[in-house]
Formats: sequence, C-alpha cells, structure tokens
Amino acid sequence: AERLWGVQRRRIIGLPLQDLVPPGLKKHLTPRGKRQRSRLDALQRHRGDIPLQRPDGSCLWVNMRVHALPGRGLRVIHLTDVQARRELEKRIELLSVGFDEAHAAVLITDPQGSILHINKGLRRLLGFSDGELTGRQLTDLLLHEQQPARYQSLLQRLLSGQVVRDEVQVRSHNGTSIWCEVNAHPVQDP
Repeated sequence: AERLWGVQRRRIIGLPLQDLVPPGLKKHLTPRGKRQRSRLDALQRHRGDIPLQRPDGSCLWVNMRVHALPGRGLRVIHLTDVQARRELEKRIELLSVGFDEAHAAVLITDPQGSILHINKGLRRLLGFSDGELTGRQLTDLLLHEQQPARYQSLLQRLLSGQVVRDEVQVRSHNGTSIWCEVNAHPVQDP
C-alpha cells in the first residue's frame, strides 16, 4: 500500500475509511439515516478500476475490492495496480482506431496467408465485409490465373516473411479487377 498509494503506513493506520477512499466513492461513506451509518455495503459491491489520487498529486489506476471480515465489523480493502494494463488498453484502442480508419487498404493475415482482419479502407476499395474475407486465403483476392508464376513467387516471398513491393490485380466483391500497389511488411509476434 505504501508503494501504491505513496503514503507511509503509520500515517493511515487508524484513519476513518472515509478519509482513505477516492472522492468519487466518499458519498457511499457519508453517514445516513437515524443511526448515521455509512453504506459500507455499497462500497463492498463496488468492483472495478478507480483512479487513486496520491498525496503528491499524481493519479494511479487501481482495481479495488472491499471484503467484510465476518463477525468482526472490519473491512479489508484490496487494491491492485492496473495502471500498466489500462495504458496498454488505451494504446491498443488508439492503434485499432488508427488501423481501421486509415484510408489505405490494409489487411492482416496469419503466417499461412489466412485473412484475420481487414480495415475500412480495404472494405471501401473492394466492397467486402469483414465476415466475407475473414478466414479466407489471400489468394482468393489475387487474380493469379493470368500470371501464375509471378503470383506464386509473390506469395512465396510474402509467406516467407519478406518485405514485398509490387503491383497486383485483385478481385473486388462484384468481380471486377483492380490494380493495386502492394506494400507488405511482415510483422512477427514478439
């Protein structure tokens, strides 16, 4: 707790819970009713990530869980640092939006050439939906019948992990052919 919160243990032991929870949750601890009891049960039901304001002014995202100790009237508050996870989720969301909203036609395949995902640019260009191409082979898009040796060489280079820059004819959803410049950059899982 000292590392997470940035407060020495001796400074918080014995403080009322209301002084320790983030501002957004204090309303649950404000005494109410005839007996002026706080609503710890409401705080116990709260599960999820909350911003934790540190004494130095910085904010850290934590996951909070409150557990009652049976028959003792005591509560255990468990905080888990989720800052790195939340930053990664934000980064993934940003990259996903950047990928999907790009005007260039982009697709992701597995190492065997099966299409895993296409972006809006490719959907606009060729007229396919995600569901129509996901799981299909990259070769289903290429008009390789006209120059089979050239396309076989291109596919071998792609599937072997080489960078490929070339012009190819692809098949649109309505069956027409479109010439496209291909810039393929293999990305390996770390």
